[in-house]
Amino acid sequence: MEMLRKIVSADMLTPIFDLPWASRGAQVEVIVLPVYGADRQAQQDQLAVQERRRRREELNRVLDKYPLDLSGFKFNRDEANDYD
Repeated sequence: MEMLRKIVSADMLTPIFDLPWASRGAQVEVIVLPVYGADRQAQQDQLAVQERRRRREELNRVLDKYPLDLSGFKFNRDEANDYD
């Protein structure tokens, strides 16, 4: 039988996870331990998302100064694949 490790958020009172097929009908042991540093990682992930959002907004502000009209553009596959 294989080992399964899953980290879930503590706000869930009843965690749900899939067990390996080989454990069907067998007794399994569940151990609950706090994961130290998970809050820090979640905070870093949130800061990374905020930073990406800030950079995207900044880039959009710059690009909005240069309007680009592609309404008449048509992709020509033959021209794109012409290496000669």
